[in-house]
Amino acid sequence: MSHRSNLLQSFLLSLFVLVCVSWTVPVVAQTTGEVVINLTVKTKDGSTVEGLRAEDFTVAVDKLPQVTFETSGLPASIGILIDESGSQAQHYKLATKLNAALGKFLQSSDGSNDYFMLAFSSQTRLLQDWTSGPELGTSTKDLTFKGPTAFYDALYTSIQKVITGRHSRRVIIVLADGQDSISKRSFNELRNALKNSDVVLYAVGITSPADAGSSLGREGQGVLEKLTTVTGGRAFFPKHHEPSELGEVWEFIAKEIRSQYRLVIRPEPIAANKWRKINVRASMRDSSGKLIELRARARKDFQQ
Repeated sequence: MSHRSNLLQSFLLSLFVLVCVSWTVPVVAQTTGEVVINLTVKTKDGSTVEGLRAEDFTVAVDKLPQVTFETSGLPASIGILIDESGSQAQHYKLATKLNAALGKFLQSSDGSNDYFMLAFSSQTRLLQDWTSGPELGTSTKDLTFKGPTAFYDALYTSIQKVITGRHSRRVIIVLADGQDSISKRSFNELRNALKNSDVVLYAVGITSPADAGSSLGREGQGVLEKLTTVTGGRAFFPKHHEPSELGEVWEFIAKEIRSQYRLVIRPEPIAANKWRKINVRASMRDSSGKLIELRARARKDFQQ
Protein backbone atom coordinates (compact mmCIF):
# COMPACT_ATOMS: atom_id res chain seq x y z
CA MET A 1 0.00 0.00 0.00
CA SER A 2 1.36 3.45 -0.96
CA HIS A 3 2.27 6.16 1.53
CA ARG A 4 -0.52 8.33 0.07
CA SER A 5 -3.10 5.58 0.70
CA ASN A 6 -1.93 5.22 4.30
CA LEU A 7 -2.32 8.97 4.82
CA LEU A 8 -5.81 8.91 3.32
CA GLN A 9 -6.88 6.02 5.55
CA SER A 10 -5.50 7.77 8.63
CA PHE A 11 -7.37 10.96 7.75
CA LEU A 12 -10.68 9.14 7.19
CA LEU A 13 -10.31 7.24 10.47
CA SER A 14 -9.56 10.46 12.36
CA LEU A 15 -12.60 12.13 10.79
CA PHE A 16 -14.84 9.20 11.76
CA VAL A 17 -13.62 9.30 15.38
CA LEU A 18 -14.14 13.08 15.50
CA VAL A 19 -17.73 12.74 14.29
CA CYS A 20 -18.48 10.01 16.85
CA VAL A 21 -16.99 12.01 19.70
CA SER A 22 -18.87 15.16 18.63
CA TRP A 23 -22.16 13.24 18.65
CA THR A 24 -21.71 11.97 22.19
CA VAL A 25 -20.72 15.17 23.99
CA PRO A 26 -23.32 16.74 26.34
CA VAL A 27 -25.84 19.11 24.79
CA VAL A 28 -24.52 22.15 26.65
CA ALA A 29 -21.39 22.28 28.77
CA GLN A 30 -20.92 24.81 31.56
CA THR A 31 -17.24 25.49 30.87
CA THR A 32 -16.83 29.27 31.12
CA GLY A 33 -17.94 29.67 34.74
CA GLU A 34 -20.90 31.74 33.58
CA VAL A 35 -24.46 30.52 34.06
CA VAL A 36 -27.24 32.02 31.96
CA ILE A 37 -30.74 32.43 33.37
CA ASN A 38 -33.53 33.38 30.97
CA LEU A 39 -36.62 34.48 32.82
CA THR A 40 -40.06 35.99 32.46
CA VAL A 41 -41.32 38.50 35.04
CA LYS A 42 -45.01 39.04 35.78
CA THR A 43 -47.10 40.99 38.26
CA LYS A 44 -49.44 39.06 40.55
CA ASP A 45 -52.29 39.66 38.08
CA GLY A 46 -50.23 38.12 35.24
CA SER A 47 -49.17 41.30 33.43
CA THR A 48 -45.71 41.22 31.85
CA VAL A 49 -43.11 43.50 33.45
CA GLU A 50 -40.51 45.17 31.26
CA GLY A 51 -37.82 47.77 31.95
CA LEU A 52 -36.27 46.15 35.04
CA ARG A 53 -32.57 46.63 35.79
CA ALA A 54 -29.95 44.28 37.26
CA GLU A 55 -30.45 45.74 40.74
CA ASP A 56 -34.14 44.74 40.60
CA PHE A 57 -33.15 41.07 40.68
CA THR A 58 -31.87 38.94 43.53
CA VAL A 59 -30.22 35.68 42.55
CA ALA A 60 -28.93 32.95 44.87
CA VAL A 61 -27.17 29.67 44.07
CA ASP A 62 -27.49 27.14 46.89
CA LYS A 63 -28.68 30.12 49.00
CA LEU A 64 -25.45 32.06 48.28
CA PRO A 65 -26.09 35.57 46.83
CA GLN A 66 -24.78 36.21 43.31
CA VAL A 67 -23.81 39.28 41.33
CA THR A 68 -25.95 39.56 38.19
CA PHE A 69 -25.39 41.05 34.76
CA GLU A 70 -28.73 41.79 33.09
CA THR A 71 -29.69 42.26 29.47
CA SER A 72 -33.11 42.46 27.81
CA GLY A 73 -34.54 43.06 24.38
CA LEU A 74 -32.14 40.61 22.70
CA PRO A 75 -33.23 38.65 19.61
CA ALA A 76 -33.50 34.87 19.87
CA SER A 77 -32.70 31.76 17.88
CA ILE A 78 -35.93 29.76 17.82
CA GLY A 79 -36.59 26.15 16.86
CA ILE A 80 -40.10 24.92 16.02
CA LEU A 81 -40.76 21.19 16.42
CA ILE A 82 -43.96 19.64 15.01
CA ASP A 83 -45.42 16.21 15.74
CA GLU A 84 -46.41 14.60 12.43
CA SER A 85 -46.87 11.08 13.82
CA GLY A 86 -50.01 8.98 13.48
CA SER A 87 -51.36 10.30 16.79
CA GLN A 88 -51.93 13.61 15.03
CA ALA A 89 -53.65 12.09 11.97
CA GLN A 90 -57.09 13.31 13.01
CA HIS A 91 -55.79 16.87 12.84
CA TYR A 92 -55.56 16.74 9.05
CA LYS A 93 -56.17 20.49 8.83
CA LEU A 94 -53.49 21.24 11.40
CA ALA A 95 -51.00 22.46 8.79
CA THR A 96 -53.42 25.14 7.56
CA LYS A 97 -54.28 26.21 11.12
CA LEU A 98 -50.59 26.27 12.04
CA ASN A 99 -49.73 28.49 9.07
CA ALA A 100 -52.22 31.10 10.26
CA ALA A 101 -50.86 30.89 13.81
CA LEU A 102 -47.27 31.20 12.57
CA GLY A 103 -48.25 34.37 10.73
CA LYS A 104 -49.38 35.97 14.01
CA PHE A 105 -46.32 34.63 15.78
CA LEU A 106 -43.91 36.20 13.28
CA GLN A 107 -45.78 39.53 13.29
CA SER A 108 -45.39 39.75 17.08
CA SER A 109 -41.77 38.54 17.17
CA ASP A 110 -38.49 40.41 17.04
CA GLY A 111 -37.58 40.93 13.38
CA SER A 112 -33.97 39.96 14.11
CA ASN A 113 -34.85 36.43 15.32
CA ASP A 114 -33.76 33.42 13.31
CA TYR A 115 -35.73 30.17 13.05
CA PHE A 116 -35.66 26.56 11.96
CA MET A 117 -38.43 23.96 11.79
CA LEU A 118 -38.31 20.19 12.37
CA ALA A 119 -41.02 17.54 12.11
CA PHE A 120 -40.98 14.11 13.70
CA SER A 121 -42.69 10.75 13.79
CA SER A 122 -40.36 7.73 14.07
CA GLN A 123 -37.58 9.94 12.64
CA THR A 124 -36.83 13.64 12.82
CA ARG A 125 -36.58 15.60 9.58
CA LEU A 126 -35.68 19.16 8.72
CA LEU A 127 -38.53 21.16 7.19
CA GLN A 128 -36.74 24.51 7.17
CA ASP A 129 -33.16 25.33 8.04
CA TRP A 130 -32.17 28.64 9.65
CA THR A 131 -34.15 31.52 8.20
CA SER A 132 -35.33 34.98 9.18
CA GLY A 133 -38.93 33.77 9.18
CA PRO A 134 -41.00 34.26 5.99
CA GLU A 135 -40.26 30.74 4.69
CA LEU A 136 -41.83 29.10 7.75
CA GLY A 137 -45.32 29.55 6.33
CA THR A 138 -44.60 27.19 3.43
CA SER A 139 -42.61 24.65 5.46
CA THR A 140 -45.64 22.78 6.81
CA LYS A 141 -47.18 21.80 3.47
CA ASP A 142 -45.51 18.35 3.41
CA LEU A 143 -46.51 17.15 6.89
CA THR A 144 -47.48 13.46 6.68
CA PHE A 145 -49.16 12.60 10.03
CA LYS A 146 -48.33 8.89 10.12
CA GLY A 147 -46.09 6.46 11.96
CA PRO A 148 -45.02 5.98 15.61
CA THR A 149 -43.73 8.75 17.86
CA ALA A 150 -40.11 9.40 18.87
CA PHE A 151 -40.78 12.66 20.72
CA TYR A 152 -37.86 12.53 23.17
CA ASP A 153 -35.33 11.85 20.40
CA ALA A 154 -36.76 14.69 18.32
CA LEU A 155 -36.65 17.20 21.15
CA TYR A 156 -33.07 16.22 21.97
CA THR A 157 -32.16 16.80 18.32
CA SER A 158 -33.87 20.21 18.51
CA ILE A 159 -31.70 21.18 21.50
CA GLN A 160 -28.57 20.26 19.57
CA LYS A 161 -29.80 22.28 16.59
CA VAL A 162 -30.92 25.43 18.42
CA ILE A 163 -27.55 25.96 20.12
CA THR A 164 -26.04 26.43 16.63
CA GLY A 165 -28.16 29.57 16.11
CA ARG A 166 -26.50 32.96 15.82
CA HIS A 167 -28.17 34.48 18.90
CA SER A 168 -27.30 33.87 22.54
CA ARG A 169 -30.97 33.48 23.55
CA ARG A 170 -32.39 30.10 22.53
CA VAL A 171 -36.00 28.97 22.47
CA ILE A 172 -37.78 25.82 21.29
CA ILE A 173 -41.53 25.69 20.65
CA VAL A 174 -43.00 22.21 20.30
CA LEU A 175 -46.42 21.36 18.87
CA ALA A 176 -47.23 17.85 20.12
CA ASP A 177 -49.30 15.74 22.50
CA GLY A 178 -46.31 14.80 24.70
CA GLN A 179 -46.65 11.07 24.00
CA ASP A 180 -43.70 8.88 23.03
CA SER A 181 -43.56 5.29 21.85
CA ILE A 182 -40.13 4.45 20.37
CA SER A 183 -37.47 6.97 21.44
CA LYS A 184 -34.00 5.69 22.28
CA ARG A 185 -33.54 8.51 24.79
CA SER A 186 -35.43 8.45 28.07
CA PHE A 187 -37.54 11.15 29.67
CA ASN A 188 -34.94 11.66 32.44
CA GLU A 189 -32.12 11.97 29.92
CA LEU A 190 -34.06 14.59 28.00
CA ARG A 191 -35.08 16.49 31.13
CA ASN A 192 -31.46 16.63 32.34
CA ALA A 193 -30.32 17.88 28.93
CA LEU A 194 -32.88 20.70 29.15
CA LYS A 195 -31.95 21.50 32.75
CA ASN A 196 -28.29 21.76 31.81
CA SER A 197 -28.93 24.09 28.88
CA ASP A 198 -30.03 27.70 28.66
CA VAL A 199 -32.83 26.78 26.22
CA VAL A 200 -36.35 27.94 27.10
CA LEU A 201 -39.00 25.43 26.05
CA TYR A 202 -42.62 26.23 25.19
CA ALA A 203 -45.20 23.61 24.28
CA VAL A 204 -48.54 23.84 22.50
CA GLY A 205 -50.33 20.63 23.41
CA ILE A 206 -52.46 19.13 20.65
CA THR A 207 -54.44 16.15 21.97
CA SER A 208 -56.93 14.05 20.02
CA PRO A 209 -60.57 14.06 21.20
CA ALA A 210 -60.20 10.35 22.03
CA ASP A 211 -57.21 11.01 24.31
CA ALA A 212 -58.53 14.18 25.95
CA GLY A 213 -59.17 13.43 29.62
CA SER A 214 -57.81 9.87 29.30
CA SER A 215 -54.83 8.57 31.28
CA LEU A 216 -52.76 8.65 28.07
CA GLY A 217 -53.75 12.23 27.35
CA ARG A 218 -53.06 13.34 30.92
CA GLU A 219 -49.69 11.59 30.83
CA GLY A 220 -48.72 13.47 27.66
CA GLN A 221 -49.80 16.79 29.15
CA GLY A 222 -47.80 16.01 32.28
CA VAL A 223 -44.69 15.36 30.19
CA LEU A 224 -45.04 18.70 28.41
CA GLU A 225 -45.61 20.56 31.68
CA LYS A 226 -42.61 18.97 33.39
CA LEU A 227 -40.23 19.60 30.48
CA THR A 228 -41.26 23.22 29.99
CA THR A 229 -41.16 23.99 33.71
CA VAL A 230 -37.51 22.97 34.17
CA THR A 231 -36.50 25.55 31.54
CA GLY A 232 -38.64 28.43 32.80
CA GLY A 233 -40.99 28.01 29.84
CA ARG A 234 -44.66 27.15 29.76
CA ALA A 235 -47.12 24.65 28.25
CA PHE A 236 -50.44 25.61 26.66
CA PHE A 237 -53.37 23.29 25.95
CA PRO A 238 -55.88 24.92 23.57
CA LYS A 239 -59.20 23.08 23.78
CA HIS A 240 -60.63 23.47 20.29
CA HIS A 241 -57.54 23.86 18.08
CA GLU A 242 -59.28 26.58 16.07
CA PRO A 243 -57.10 29.01 14.06
CA SER A 244 -58.07 31.97 16.26
CA GLU A 245 -57.29 30.05 19.45
CA LEU A 246 -53.96 28.74 18.16
CA GLY A 247 -53.11 32.21 16.87
CA GLU A 248 -53.69 33.72 20.30
CA VAL A 249 -51.43 31.14 21.94
CA TRP A 250 -48.60 31.64 19.46
CA GLU A 251 -48.95 35.42 19.65
CA PHE A 252 -48.75 35.23 23.46
CA ILE A 253 -45.58 33.12 23.23
CA ALA A 254 -44.00 35.61 20.81
CA LYS A 255 -44.70 38.55 23.12
CA GLU A 256 -43.40 36.67 26.15
CA ILE A 257 -40.17 35.78 24.34
CA ARG A 258 -39.67 39.45 23.45
CA SER A 259 -40.11 40.54 27.06
CA GLN A 260 -37.78 38.02 28.67
CA TYR A 261 -34.67 38.96 30.63
CA ARG A 262 -31.29 37.30 30.40
CA LEU A 263 -29.27 37.19 33.60
CA VAL A 264 -25.66 36.05 33.76
CA ILE A 265 -24.06 34.93 37.02
CA ARG A 266 -20.60 33.59 37.87
CA PRO A 267 -20.97 31.29 40.88
CA GLU A 268 -17.92 30.00 42.72
CA PRO A 269 -16.89 26.64 41.22
CA ILE A 270 -17.41 23.44 43.19
CA ALA A 271 -16.98 19.72 42.56
CA ALA A 272 -17.89 18.82 38.99
CA ASN A 273 -21.19 17.21 37.97
CA LYS A 274 -23.18 18.56 40.91
CA TRP A 275 -26.66 19.98 40.46
CA ARG A 276 -27.00 23.40 42.06
CA LYS A 277 -30.22 25.19 43.01
CA ILE A 278 -31.07 28.63 41.58
CA ASN A 279 -33.49 31.04 43.22
CA VAL A 280 -34.45 34.24 41.41
CA ARG A 281 -36.56 37.03 42.88
CA ALA A 282 -37.62 40.26 41.22
CA SER A 283 -39.12 43.44 42.63
CA MET A 284 -39.91 47.01 41.64
CA ARG A 285 -41.11 50.20 43.29
CA ASP A 286 -44.47 51.69 42.44
CA SER A 287 -45.16 55.41 41.98
CA SER A 288 -45.34 55.89 45.75
CA GLY A 289 -41.99 54.21 46.34
CA LYS A 290 -43.50 51.04 47.79
CA LEU A 291 -41.56 47.86 47.02
CA ILE A 292 -43.63 45.33 45.06
CA GLU A 293 -42.65 41.68 44.81
CA LEU A 294 -42.95 40.25 41.31
CA ARG A 295 -43.21 36.72 39.95
CA ALA A 296 -40.05 35.53 38.20
CA ARG A 297 -40.26 32.31 36.15
CA ALA A 298 -36.92 30.69 35.33
CA ARG A 299 -35.11 27.38 35.48
CA LYS A 300 -34.51 26.07 39.00
CA ASP A 301 -31.09 24.42 38.77
CA PHE A 302 -27.99 23.79 36.69
CA GLN A 303 -25.12 21.34 36.63
CA GLN A 304 -21.59 22.56 37.29
